[in-house]
Amino acid sequence: KKAGLTIKVNNLVDKGIVTRLYAASNAGVKINMIIRGMCALVPGIEGVSENIRIISIVDRFLEHPRVVITHNDGDPQVYISSADWMTRNIDHRIEVAAP
Repeated sequence: KKAGLTIKVNNLVDKGIVTRLYAASNAGVKINMIIRGMCALVPGIEGVSENIRIISIVDRFLEHPRVVITHNDGDPQVYISSADWMTRNIDHRIEVAAP
């Protein structure tokens, strides 16, 4: 089945999430990311992150969208979230994600 992720967050530095994204890439999941700031994931490494593409869009104004779109064999689902993907947010705060 075809699988993919489209992710837009300000920062991606949580090691657990980075590890899971690498695993998804190795399983053949195509991942497109828009990361405004810090990013601990390195895209395009053969055998590790070859299915991951990252761009950064920086403008005058700081946006606060955290959006994840899953592409599950032709059945996309959109989620919004309050959390940036940083360890301090994931492990030490109460954050919400919703379809």
